[in-house]
Amino acid sequence: MIDHPQALQKRYADDSNIAGSIEAIRAVFDQLLQHGPSFGYHVIVPKCQLIVKSHFREKAKEIFQDTEIELEEVTRVLGSVIGNEDSCKKFMASVTSNYKAMLTSLSKFAKSAPQNAYSCFARGVQNKMTFISRTTPNTAPFLNETETEVNGCRTPSITGTIPTPPERQLFSLPLRSGGLNIQLPEDFERGHKCSQQMSDCLEQPNETDVERNQTSIAGKSKAERSSHLKSRKQEFLREATEKQKLLIELASEKGASDWLNALPFKKYLFDLSKLVFRDGICLRYDWRIKNAPSKCACGEDFSVSHSLHCPKGGYTHIRHNIIRDTLARLLDEVCHDVQIEPRLQPLDGETFSSSSTSVDDEARLDIRANGLWHNKFIRTVFDVKVFNPLAKSCPKKLPDAYKYHEALKTAKYEQRVIEVEHSTFNPLVFACTGGSGPLATKVIKRLAGLISEKRNEPYADVISFIRTKISFALLRSCFLCLRGCKALRRPDACENSSSAIVHEGRLN
Repeated sequence: MIDHPQALQKRYADDSNIAGSIEAIRAVFDQLLQHGPSFGYHVIVPKCQLIVKSHFREKAKEIFQDTEIELEEVTRVLGSVIGNEDSCKKFMASVTSNYKAMLTSLSKFAKSAPQNAYSCFARGVQNKMTFISRTTPNTAPFLNETETEVNGCRTPSITGTIPTPPERQLFSLPLRSGGLNIQLPEDFERGHKCSQQMSDCLEQPNETDVERNQTSIAGKSKAERSSHLKSRKQEFLREATEKQKLLIELASEKGASDWLNALPFKKYLFDLSKLVFRDGICLRYDWRIKNAPSKCACGEDFSVSHSLHCPKGGYTHIRHNIIRDTLARLLDEVCHDVQIEPRLQPLDGETFSSSSTSVDDEARLDIRANGLWHNKFIRTVFDVKVFNPLAKSCPKKLPDAYKYHEALKTAKYEQRVIEVEHSTFNPLVFACTGGSGPLATKVIKRLAGLISEKRNEPYADVISFIRTKISFALLRSCFLCLRGCKALRRPDACENSSSAIVHEGRLN
């Protein structure tokens, strides 16, 4: 870096920027030509551009007359534009046109692959517009033009339905707040103000003051955005029904939105078909499932809530077993003697103070493992429960629902496990929408800590991976409950062996 009191400089591997008076820029430019090659920094003069205001153009031409530098009044720099107001408007008009074209293409693509289109939009197109809004002034009028495209074509192509105005406000919230992170134009507008304030700090001579002030500005900007989004959510909840409030609470749980946040990599089993993805959105907001039957195979009226706990077809058992097996595989990585569905020891006259404790000699729990909480000889027994929080019999408040199901499991097995098995007992309760109960959360955190230590990987990465696996497992199993065939009867098992049938029927 070549110091100059009147020039601000940025250096990259193959590029640099200098801002300041024309005389200061010329001084730094000459020093770069002289000393740059010694450090492997060769200036290609014909590719250099000097951006000046129109009333400084003659002065700049005179000072740089002996060079081949191009003089410009407007040009693109690092993805944005530097120039007068008219040039910024032309640039934003071009960007908006390209943005609309991308949205149109994604809307067509979303008809067959909504998950991929959603990821491209949320992690690609929106990030591009965030950068443009932070680096270019007065972008609001142009971004407002794109909202019609987003609300009228883009969002329906992903979700399968046209959102109402309150739903559009909801979708603009982050995933962790129950939204879809499809931002509104006003969400982009605050970026330029923060960026301008942070850039102004660079004019301070003391580097320590610059860093401190920028940290303070970033913190205030983050707090303002968080407060604004919280107010938007509260405004939606004020007009929402009790069921809608519960749905937003369920969608806001840790882990409940991980299937939306993950990129659709097939090798990690994070890819979803268009039907599974759109049904997942319908489950998230309790929308009507398209092409669903009017009657369930059990004879009851079909509804999302009913399908999630109907035992017909055995899909609720499959959902339970998927979560059980997922957790068992994770436990097997860091624990010893991991078993699935271990049989409890038969009772030899033991009695229990609690009448609700199971005394069945054939009783089995879901998982047994050594070494989760203590040393490798201390055994822990787990029992998994996946419940439907939308069921009529379920407590209406979510914390009460988790406590209720944990208490049922504890009352049934804990005393027997402690007194007969000499083990500890952990009920693992999950909502089918993706959340986990307090005790299950503790187990997941402990498991993530052990795996993190064994793999020498960051704890945050490991626990995010575990929650994402559980999130996808619950989503796919709920899809089976919704769409799985429950009407066909299974044929009776043949009394004769296959060999006898082949021999008698002369099948060879």
